[in-house]
Amino acid sequence: MIERAWFTHLCVFWGILLHSLADSLHVPIIFDHPRFLIVSKPAGVSCWGEMNVLDLLRSQREVVDETLFSVHRLDDPTSGLLCVAKDSDAAGKLQRGFQNRARDKEGEGDKAIKKFYVAIVSRKLKKKMGIVKGDLVKGRRGSWKLEEKGGEGGYDNFSQTNFVDLGPTGGEGREGQRVVLMRPLTGRTHQLRVTMRALGAGIVGDSRYGGVCGEGEEVERLYLHACGLRLDLKSMELGDENIQLLVKPDNFRLTDDTWTSLEEHVFGVTTSASSKFFRGGEFDQGVPVHRQTV
Repeated sequence: MIERAWFTHLCVFWGILLHSLADSLHVPIIFDHPRFLIVSKPAGVSCWGEMNVLDLLRSQREVVDETLFSVHRLDDPTSGLLCVAKDSDAAGKLQRGFQNRARDKEGEGDKAIKKFYVAIVSRKLKKKMGIVKGDLVKGRRGSWKLEEKGGEGGYDNFSQTNFVDLGPTGGEGREGQRVVLMRPLTGRTHQLRVTMRALGAGIVGDSRYGGVCGEGEEVERLYLHACGLRLDLKSMELGDENIQLLVKPDNFRLTDDTWTSLEEHVFGVTTSASSKFFRGGEFDQGVPVHRQTV
């Protein structure tokens, strides 16, 4: 009897605490599909463990009483777009969409879901644009490092990231810092942070991998944001349209020209060489596209 009463009080306390946290840390819903949600995860909110992003969503009025399923994850300090399924079947299809490739008529193709990240790095990269491939291996104290060659049987933990330097940031105290757009073709632990370190410039706010800030400027977060998603719903049997979403990060001080360039690379509204290289394969012609910028 005492144990039951204690458990009841604990549940009430947990509910009050969760609602209080949800009120102070809202998770915006960017796109509401009948089978899934795409939300904007705040920096510092976990995808797993206690008081995670799903707990916060369940406590919000918009998704009350819904069953939600994790599809992929973002590191705790990373903000941005996160896909959450409303049923187990959609969760499986979306998970495969992040992993598998959608085939075109020639048998070639690209992933059904493409992810785009924007970062502020501490200095100019070793090159303007390119592809970084390698083997991500464990280093010391929970860190990772990128090695160019895999083991005898090939790569043990293959990593590939496309990137393009979009130019300098705006604002005082950020001289020398650059805006980098990335499209990971694999999803490894700390992949983007290690990739930027390998290119000679850590992400600002990333003390683990050498990110620094301007003189006299305090850094309150890791400047890495999952800014874009492109979903080929038809290939995943989740709808008859394709989705393109882009969310601008808070406090990144992106200039108007930089943001315009970022949109062009993600949405593919230009035919520039860097845009075509970075974007990869296109959606099937004739399929309606829902495009949204927030």
